[in-house]
Amino acid sequence: MKKIVLIVIAVLAAIMIFLPKYIGMQFASGLQDTVDTLNQKTMYEISVDELNSQWTSTTAILDIKLKMPDVADQGADLSVKVDLNASHGPFLGSGDASIGLLHTVINSQDAELPRDLVLEDASAPIFNIDAHTGLFGATHYTMNLAGLSYTDINTGMTFSFSGLLGKGTSSSNGYTFTGNSLEMKIFMGDEEVVAFEDLNMDSTSDVGIAQMMSMGLYNSESTVSIADVTINSLVDDTQTSVRDTTMLITTSLDEATQLGDMSFKTTMTEFAAPSMNITDLIVVFDVNNLQAKFMRAYQEFTAKSMEYMADPVAMQTATQAFLDEHLLEQLQQNPEYNLSELRGKVNGSEFNGHVFMKLTDVLQLPATLEDPNFWVENGEMDTLMRMEKAAAEFFTAEFIKTQLAGNPQFLSMSEEEQTTLIAQQTQATLAALVEQGMLQTEGADYRFTFTLKDTQAELNGQPMPLPF
Repeated sequence: MKKIVLIVIAVLAAIMIFLPKYIGMQFASGLQDTVDTLNQKTMYEISVDELNSQWTSTTAILDIKLKMPDVADQGADLSVKVDLNASHGPFLGSGDASIGLLHTVINSQDAELPRDLVLEDASAPIFNIDAHTGLFGATHYTMNLAGLSYTDINTGMTFSFSGLLGKGTSSSNGYTFTGNSLEMKIFMGDEEVVAFEDLNMDSTSDVGIAQMMSMGLYNSESTVSIADVTINSLVDDTQTSVRDTTMLITTSLDEATQLGDMSFKTTMTEFAAPSMNITDLIVVFDVNNLQAKFMRAYQEFTAKSMEYMADPVAMQTATQAFLDEHLLEQLQQNPEYNLSELRGKVNGSEFNGHVFMKLTDVLQLPATLEDPNFWVENGEMDTLMRMEKAAAEFFTAEFIKTQLAGNPQFLSMSEEEQTTLIAQQTQATLAALVEQGMLQTEGADYRFTFTLKDTQAELNGQPMPLPF
């Protein structure tokens, strides 16, 4: 029995002695695999310039560049070198936790910045990541992107950014991230033009970062919210403000069919401009029946296409090759492109509607995607828009203003005369649209419907001949 205990102790001691080295070997190998994946799947070009793996620690220097050949040709250096320092477990020699697989710190190196780019804290790295990987593989991390300002000496425009603080977790079973930035501002000289206040980001998924880059589609939810946006006009000294804007992006994947959906929802409490006040705005756009295979190919194409930005012919050739290889199979999944919800109030008057669009029975691609017959023959559409009287009058008046904007006779009128003319034409236009069957009335309000199915179109319930 005593001998067995000694053997067990010896084995455990050997494991504890050799485990840090094994962790270091796995980390170095995983680092190179991650770099290779990022080079293939993203718009970044990353190289491991130096790698030094010791028994209990690993250090490396990474060179990260953005694939922007057209910008690089102009002399801009969109690259950064970062120092990576990792302590191997199970007993960690750095960080707040004493036990774990790894403690990793990534810092951007000190670099000679353009003269017009200034960091709030000159002694701090541009970005920093501090990560602790536990014994079971889950990583908890914090990140810090430094505050900075940039001034264009040619225009006098200044952009200032307060920095970004973030934290999250990552494992093979999921990913989370939350981040906050206090403000971003743009100035022209001493005049503030645009200000974003209190930016927040939240993301979750049921897969890890590595799976995100290989799957194309997965279950996830991401939110970006901005508490306040202020826009000051330097022309007429007016101000536009936007309150409580939230953008929610969700993706989902059916493992059995390998088809998924994406949804983009934007909400806004108030958009207040001198001549317009929009409140309680909701816009939801959905894309359904997406192939995970198509999204993986699109992800890779997007990363590679950055190489062609300086060569329009090469870009066009690559785009056509991508479409020829992948688009038909995607369109054969009966994809849907739906503006599933549009609602709000303009100057206190309500409007709401939806647009449902779907492709069905696609057998082959047309000679050109601009061919309207292809979309009519394979498309289905259901559109509805309702507007209270004041909302319909507002949108009609805005359209008329754009039509008259370049008319010399209109521009020579006084402001009162212009207002009267626009009001008269607004009423005449709405009446004409109703008479022509383009609009329907519901009491004092207006509605519009359009449907398309089996190449047959209806406008407000009446057959509508198509021009092709």
